[in-house]
Amino acid sequence: MSVRLATEIFFALLVGTGLWVFGQGVLGWLLYRSPKAQANARFQPGLKARPPETQVHVSALPDLPLAQRLLSPVLIDIGLWVFSQQDHASVEDRLRRAGWAYTSVGDFYGSKIALAVVWFCAAAILALLFGLPTMPSVILSAGFGVLGLFQPDWQVQTTLTERRESLFREMA
Repeated sequence: MSVRLATEIFFALLVGTGLWVFGQGVLGWLLYRSPKAQANARFQPGLKARPPETQVHVSALPDLPLAQRLLSPVLIDIGLWVFSQQDHASVEDRLRRAGWAYTSVGDFYGSKIALAVVWFCAAAILALLFGLPTMPSVILSAGFGVLGLFQPDWQVQTTLTERRESLFREMA
């Protein structure tokens, strides 16, 4: 396979994924804009006492309210589907101990998906701008995508460590 063909296939998949996420975001906005039809309510019955506006909110997009409204339901659904095998109670406990860095478990998972896609796309664009060969650009993009996938975990763990250390200092 030629390098040009591989590059075209890679970027066609990238554009297709972007269009799919955008289409799902528009569809999610149309279907889930009422507070009673929350995208993640069926997965988190213990969190229904929270105000509805705080349940569907992806923290990875804090300065983009339109993108939040369009992409939050689909990102939360995808995140809950991808990470459905994980123990949601332990994740909720970690978030509670970290001071609710993310407003819900669905928000945490949605942020993981959003940051993975953003880091992947940013690395792909940078690889294209620097003119890297196809395979290194694919590997670099995938690596940055994995980095974005684990960024919320690191943020929660860092917050937990800082809170633990501050409590230890205050007790002394």
